[in-house]
Amino acid sequence: EQGIIQAAAAGGGPHGFDCDAPTTVVVRAEIAPLYDVMLDGEGKLSIESAGWERLFFVRAGVTLELARLELSKGSADDGGALYNEGRAKLIDVRIANNQASERGGGVYSAPGSELILEGVTVADNVASGTGEAAGGGLYLVDATTFIRNSVVETNVARGRSARSGRRARGGGLFVSGGALYVEDSRIASNSAIGGDGSGDVETAGYARGGGLHLIDATALITRSAVSGNQSLGGYAYRGGGFASGGGIHLDGGALSIDSTTISGNVADGVSGPWEAGTAGGLMMYPDSSVVALNTTISGNRADFSEGIHVGGQASAAFYSCTIAFNSTDESRSSLRFDSDSDATFSHTIIANAGRCSGSLRSLGHNLFAPNFACSIGGDAAGDLLDVDPRLQPLADNGGPTQTHAPLEASPALEAGDPA
Repeated sequence: EQGIIQAAAAGGGPHGFDCDAPTTVVVRAEIAPLYDVMLDGEGKLSIESAGWERLFFVRAGVTLELARLELSKGSADDGGALYNEGRAKLIDVRIANNQASERGGGVYSAPGSELILEGVTVADNVASGTGEAAGGGLYLVDATTFIRNSVVETNVARGRSARSGRRARGGGLFVSGGALYVEDSRIASNSAIGGDGSGDVETAGYARGGGLHLIDATALITRSAVSGNQSLGGYAYRGGGFASGGGIHLDGGALSIDSTTISGNVADGVSGPWEAGTAGGLMMYPDSSVVALNTTISGNRADFSEGIHVGGQASAAFYSCTIAFNSTDESRSSLRFDSDSDATFSHTIIANAGRCSGSLRSLGHNLFAPNFACSIGGDAAGDLLDVDPRLQPLADNGGPTQTHAPLEASPALEAGDPA
């Protein structure tokens, strides 16, 4: 412990530690460097809190670099392991089993800060708030964040139970404002869980964004997977809490997705007498925009309606995408485009387990499977209607993420624009 404190106080580095074998160091107080510093655990050092205090605080104007170590058992109102007001760069670090009583179970990055995660695992962290819980793994507000070759998994944002329940947002990541860049990474098996109501209260805590909740932010997700996340509403005597965006929930802002798979995510109202889970894969509402290229959105489920919902003056454009096997537990639409939204498609396969609701605009050369009920406007040149694309199950077909390969006899083959 004294060595870590002295290195942080001295600044500079990299500072290594003479650990002949895996070593856990228990620190009794938060470490807040005054100068730029780099600490290198060389793959043998774990740092944990003695009394469930936060582990590191990064002041504005200070750069903290951490490499090849683990941060665990930290606890605070915001940012269980790390609170960042300056510049924090983490390389080959594991952030696990930390907790926040409000926001950022693992990390809280404040306005004007920069956070860089390379080869980092953020896992099993919890944010559980009295008013609201947000960012089970990461809470980012007006920050610039780069996540590369990293994993954000099995984190939880859990609203506490109370008379009317408490809301939960962003099981894996909560991002408000600023910019987020995710490359070659996985956001998986995270949960946003609304708190239960009690007695005869009609409502419980709602949940948004099991994997990722974006509010008025700019985000780019490339060659990554958003999979197996869940948004779960709380329980109430007369009704269930609303749950939306099992994979991703957007409230304003702009999201670009390239060569990415969004699969196996769930929005579940966790019913009282009624269920209200919507948009298992992707929820866009309001005034948000998505551009998706070479992306697969597959096997997402909601207990009430929609695998994908575009509404509230949102806009969505899908180019060379596969949207398949999304479903609902009820006999409702698996795709929904509200009348005040704008959805365009080009060279995209749409083959869902349920029908479509609303209208969209074609830019040509799309394939629409049977029972597709949305109205189609725009340029229908090359579109295939009422056709089974004959897709194989989601699998590793050689790209950066899993995809649906077409069978040899698929009508989608050679059906693109020959120009």
